[in-house]
Amino acid sequence: MTHITAGSRINEADTPSHADVRSGPHRSGVLLMARYERMDLADASIVVMTELHKRCQVLTLDRKDFSIYRRNDRQTIDFIAPRKP
Repeated sequence: MTHITAGSRINEADTPSHADVRSGPHRSGVLLMARYERMDLADASIVVMTELHKRCQVLTLDRKDFSIYRRNDRQTIDFIAPRKP
């Protein structure tokens, strides 16, 4: 399982090339940001990374947004966040 955080480094051999992401089934970050008004580039990048790494968990402080975001249009994103106060 891959854990994805804002500072994560991913082995290039494990990911498709930049051109593959644009031409493949994965949406670009720009399209994701158009779909979700509150999404910024950092969140969009993390969602795209979850599409590339099928078995992953996102470590985030942003429970509210990541409970709304979907990868591959309908799949929930498995994430770990602090409990609500």
